[in-house]
Amino acid sequence: MPEKKVAEEMSPPYSPGNDPIEEKYEAQLRWLENKLKGTDMVDYVEGYQKPLRLMLNYVISGIGTGLSVTMGLAIVVAIVGYILSYFDTMPVIGKYIADLVNLVQGMVHHPHH
Repeated sequence: MPEKKVAEEMSPPYSPGNDPIEEKYEAQLRWLENKLKGTDMVDYVEGYQKPLRLMLNYVISGIGTGLSVTMGLAIVVAIVGYILSYFDTMPVIGKYIADLVNLVQGMVHHPHH
């Protein structure tokens, strides 16, 4: 039994690098750090520290989103309207398309009615 006591006294002092549990958590923290590097987590942390800057970023983002949706919808409606303008000679739906075109043109020429 005295041999065990000598072996324990000769073991190096405790250090975090020698603890297998801490090594496991260090590896998990390194993995988590690598995963978070590709995310916007830094922006969220900065948002807690600078809330006015975060709100400004969200306002600018919202304005950009609204403009892009509006422009995209305008382009789609223009393309559909252009395509539908060729259908006014068709007997079944041509009447409805012609009425729609007349209605839109009337609104353009007399916007207050």
